[in-house]
Amino acid sequence: MWDSGATYPLVNAPVTFTVTEGGGLLATSPSEAAQRVTSITLRTDPDGTAQLYYQQPPEAGVSSKVTATAGGAST
Repeated sequence: MWDSGATYPLVNAPVTFTVTEGGGLLATSPSEAAQRVTSITLRTDPDGTAQLYYQQPPEAGVSSKVTATAGGAST
């Protein structure tokens, strides 16, 4: 994430990721099997980046959508 003028990264900004279609689970690392959820809020790092891991549902042919929301904007 960057400021509105795209001049510097936003550090420690909250970003909420939510599985909005199809299913699947989110986690902060691939090893956190017990803590996988459908919505998670993370903070950006010094580069303005927030990273998570997504686990596809076990059913074949599922098309999922994960939405990121920060500061009232969604992508």
